[in-house]
Amino acid sequence: MLSEVRRAAAIQAIHELDHFKKVEWFSEVDSTNRYLARECRSGQFPIPSLIVTDRQSRGIGRGGNTWWSPDGCLMFSIAMPWSQRDRESAKLPLLAGMAVAQTITQLAHGRAYVKWPNDVYLEDRKICGILMESSARIDENSHDICIIGIGINCCVDFSNAPEELRSTAISLHETFGSRIEEAITPESVLLHFLNRWIAVHEEWRSDPQWIQSNWESWDWLSGRMVEVTLPDRVIQGVASGIDSTGALIVIDRFGRNERVLSGTVRPIVT
Repeated sequence: MLSEVRRAAAIQAIHELDHFKKVEWFSEVDSTNRYLARECRSGQFPIPSLIVTDRQSRGIGRGGNTWWSPDGCLMFSIAMPWSQRDRESAKLPLLAGMAVAQTITQLAHGRAYVKWPNDVYLEDRKICGILMESSARIDENSHDICIIGIGINCCVDFSNAPEELRSTAISLHETFGSRIEEAITPESVLLHFLNRWIAVHEEWRSDPQWIQSNWESWDWLSGRMVEVTLPDRVIQGVASGIDSTGALIVIDRFGRNERVLSGTVRPIVT
């Protein structure tokens, strides 16, 4: 009964934000990103919109990897207008990561950071994954659409997780200390995030340099030796922030700046 009251109150609070034209919360879907993509392709789905689920049967991560979807994980996707011609739109995953990191820092006993381009880390372990996908408009009267999928570990038990996750992932409740646990339910964390997301999105729209100006404070990779796997080569060097386009800058052993627009990045432990 308490969970039903909590869920209804959260949905009402989201509507009161007066930001999303459609809000749905499911007990289970195949994937929040897939669901939104199907609905948006129909041309009848209003945007911006928000889809939340308790479980995903076919969650997807970056590169088509499976997105493990346990109980206690907040899983949601946001659909919003997007333009392939707008270079700034490529920075949306960074903006979402910063909003998540700020949200978690407000709630956790510790500071969260963004691992370029789409993960959030707490105590050097992954607490959130972000996947952005775009969809071209159906006709001249409809928008190009960006879908941002986010999964945040709120109260996750990793004892039954895939082995590789047990030492690399973390849940918010593990660092919560003595605070009231009601503050880290998926409903509460979602509301904290949405308020933060709306605020940082407005900051970014009023100041296009906002992401680059604030990135250093939330950059998990800064100063670390990293290895970047690209389709045609591997780069090793020191991560040195982002440029004005949101590309990762890696300084290689010859002192050259390498711009990474997309690739798999892992820190090198020395």
